[in-house]
Amino acid sequence: MEDGRIYTYTHVKIEQGVAGELGTGAESWVRTMGGVVGKIGQMVDGEPIFTSGKSSLLFMRKFKASGTWEISARARASTPFSWTPRSGPARWSGRPPWASSFLPPRAPPPR
Repeated sequence: MEDGRIYTYTHVKIEQGVAGELGTGAESWVRTMGGVVGKIGQMVDGEPIFTSGKSSLLFMRKFKASGTWEISARARASTPFSWTPRSGPARWSGRPPWASSFLPPRAPPPR
């Protein structure tokens, strides 16, 4: 617990760096709000929950000078993601719910 709140620290490895300081192969810690301490649990709406072995596209910022990172923009900052080095560029698995904020609308299907 930190200042009466629960935080979880997750060790991550960057499969494919897209931009910023953490390049492909880098490893670091990501701090997210919520988690479990003893018999007390706390969930924070919009915070990502990481699953071992599942890739996610993350938007992060440095947390203080400790070398730890935190998620920026909550739910918009993490989305399921699939990438296999042999298959070429990384791709989202489906259209993330926040995509309309960043991506042009989908074209209507041809008639």
